[in-house]
Amino acid sequence: MSNRADLRAIYMALWETGARMAEITGLEVQDVNLQGRQLHIRTNAIRGLKTASSARILPISDDLVSAFQAHRQGKEDADPVFERYGRKGGNTAASAAMMKRFRKVIPEGKKALHSLRHKKKDDLRNVGCPEEISKAILGHSSSEVASRYGSGYAQETLRQWMERAAQGLPHAAA
Repeated sequence: MSNRADLRAIYMALWETGARMAEITGLEVQDVNLQGRQLHIRTNAIRGLKTASSARILPISDDLVSAFQAHRQGKEDADPVFERYGRKGGNTAASAAMMKRFRKVIPEGKKALHSLRHKKKDDLRNVGCPEEISKAILGHSSSEVASRYGSGYAQETLRQWMERAAQGLPHAAA
């Protein structure tokens, strides 16, 4: 797989999910469920997680499934999806490679790849996504005891809100 294909798939995942760079570059093959159209963000042999609430399962689009399909072929479950970046410091290396191209298109110094995470939060807000669902998608913690009860939101609920945000559809239009 070419470096360009790796970076394209990583960028697509960052854009679509709002996940952190380390969460995407640190995916193992077993973390990508193509049939279920899901990414499992969890601690694995490549990397840990920023917080306990960062562990989550994210629904992904058919386009992202296609992008990940080629990256999984011929690999074992514990192998990194992105061989170049599935290592300690790999997220920094991927960010540096992507920022070289990013700066050519967007010279504004305050914008960075992490801005995609902020954009996802804004997109979810702009379509009226409830705050607790937004937190579940982005892996943010909630200090409320009640938020730790149950097993979380159904994948279909998360998928619906992520699709609305991607399309810019307000809640009332759904």
